[in-house]
Amino acid sequence: MQSPILDIRMLHHTGIGVYLQGLLEGMAQIEDAPKFLFYGPIEFRPEIPERLCDLYFLRNPRIYSIREQVLFPEELRFHPLFHSPHYNIPLRFRGNLVVTIHDLNHLVFPGNLPSFFHRQYARFMFGEVAARAKQIIVISEHIRSEAQELLKIDPDRITLIHYAINPSFGVNLDPEKAGTFRNKHKLPDQYLLAVGIYKPHKNYPFLLNALRDLRKSGEMDIPLVIAGLDQKGLVQLKALAVEKGVDSFVNLVGSFSRAEAPYLYSSAAALVFPSLYEGFGLPPLEAMKMNVPVIASNRPPIPEVAGDAALFFDPKSPDEFKGALLRLLSDSNLRANLVEKGRANLARFDWVKTARQTLEVYRKAAEQG
Repeated sequence: MQSPILDIRMLHHTGIGVYLQGLLEGMAQIEDAPKFLFYGPIEFRPEIPERLCDLYFLRNPRIYSIREQVLFPEELRFHPLFHSPHYNIPLRFRGNLVVTIHDLNHLVFPGNLPSFFHRQYARFMFGEVAARAKQIIVISEHIRSEAQELLKIDPDRITLIHYAINPSFGVNLDPEKAGTFRNKHKLPDQYLLAVGIYKPHKNYPFLLNALRDLRKSGEMDIPLVIAGLDQKGLVQLKALAVEKGVDSFVNLVGSFSRAEAPYLYSSAAALVFPSLYEGFGLPPLEAMKMNVPVIASNRPPIPEVAGDAALFFDPKSPDEFKGALLRLLSDSNLRANLVEKGRANLARFDWVKTARQTLEVYRKAAEQG
């Protein structure tokens, strides 16, 4: 196989960045993996496994901009294969295109986008993906169904390839670093944990309301930590917590590195995942890797990912959620059972497997050329 091009400009983004890092880790462990042409900023070059790198093209135009289209390298326009890890594909590319669709949030919830221009951009670019991509990778059955329904993509062009968890995640934690992390973010000794950006589909107002009710009734006193927020999300969620009168027991944490993530989970009594919409839902797997029990929304694809290793609830039913949470916190056998099932569930996900399946998609796309 001739060297595929891989766009790594989102290597440090949440979600897509985890996907790119995991894909590279998996590829690096495959002896017959091809060398790649990488397309990204100079600061990411040291993070690329040397054995995978044929050439590195330096570009770093703003994501979702006209500049990223205009500045696409002329030398790459007619290359045989380009893998775009998101829907912002290079419109000037004329070879075989492989695209990973992580979710269709920008089509399902257009109101989450900041302007009419952003909504039109998302609609246009997804249309171009549907028209141009030889092969499309989706990360869950739920997204496969949405891609077929909303983008009218032929099922033969879609391949389901799951995310995974790095086997080294959370291994050999340093107690001193754990203490430093807790002190840095003023974390309590134990807490409920929610992880993710602040968007309407993350359902945080529902979570805050339910926990406020449980504290008022005296049924629960454990604090909540919400982590992974950008600066705008920190400000908005802080204001919401104050408005609802829950700021005294809600700790908000901004972005954190992948190396810090295990320390965040290590003191959690449970992961609470109340999302209304996900493309995959990585935090439940991260919690399972850290032996943290999971209570999660029953909206797809979360049950697909968590299997039988989570306690599920309707994310629109406060009473169902409160009952499930109290049951989890009061039943040590249930928690131990979920942790054990979580360890077994993780065996389904592996970055080397993901990388091999991705190489097979590349071969399919090349054959279609």
